[in-house]
Amino acid sequence: MLARPLAVITALLLAAPLVAQSSTDPYANRFSLVGGLSQLALGGGNVEGTWYTNRLSLAYSHGFNLQLGSGVLGQEAQAQQVQLTMPWTTGFGAGYRVTAAFDVRLEVKQHQFVMRYDDQDFRGSTIAEYQTTTVGVGAYYRYYPFARATGAARGLVIVPSVRYWPNVSTSLDGDALTYDNARTGRREEHRAATQGFPGSGGVLANVSVGYTFGAGRRR
Repeated sequence: MLARPLAVITALLLAAPLVAQSSTDPYANRFSLVGGLSQLALGGGNVEGTWYTNRLSLAYSHGFNLQLGSGVLGQEAQAQQVQLTMPWTTGFGAGYRVTAAFDVRLEVKQHQFVMRYDDQDFRGSTIAEYQTTTVGVGAYYRYYPFARATGAARGLVIVPSVRYWPNVSTSLDGDALTYDNARTGRREEHRAATQGFPGSGGVLANVSVGYTFGAGRRR
């Protein structure tokens, strides 16, 4: 399962020296702190801190209280009338700066899920709790709307991203849960949730907004 994301990041890393950023890059050796907008739309939040060197990006991110209704999860959840909460999702990424603004990362993440019925408004009795581990790749672009300004405004940053985070393991036996569903009255099977768009196997996109510290200092 790891072959595809590793092959993608290997190809990008091999191509990276062909597109070198300037040695006077004002955003190298800087720390950025950003928060994701999609997490806010899901009723929770996310904070990501990334240190950029001349060539590398080293990141840690932590999300919390993400609320995934059956409409977000797809047809299986709708049929079973269930929803998921992610109390936390956390992990690390390490990547290569292909250009001054664009980097690709190998990312390892851990995700906690709580499963409930979809009429419980993300509260109430728990059907099950489980964890998944993803290993994948992410592509990140940094846009500085005030890059030509002077002073503190120069550090404001917008970071769109596209990621592929497939599950590599789960805490469920056979990566699935068989349970008696009190809403449908049937014995149902819930497969361990994947990240991102329903049916994509782990593809997700986001836009983060934040600040790069020290970017206002010209070299």
